Amino acid sequence: MHRRAALALGAARDVDPLIVADHWEQAHELQTALAWMHRGGAQQKARGRFDDARALWQRVAAQSLDATQALRARLA
Repeated sequence: MHRRAALALGAARDVDPLIVADHWEQAHELQTALAWMHRGGAQQKARGRFDDARALWQRVAAQSLDATQALRARLA
């Protein structure tokens, strides 16, 4: 159920990446959720929510199995 919701929402145009990330996490797809969390961090930064962005990027950096994604999160 959550996987289908994540796929449908992810295909939408102006979707909140943190909502998509939550659905991926509920579907037990952590690595996909982390990719969406990284996008959510960028969105939070653009909104001036720097502490929220930093927290998201720290989580991505700590939990990602993708070295490139983890490095991008550390440098964000």
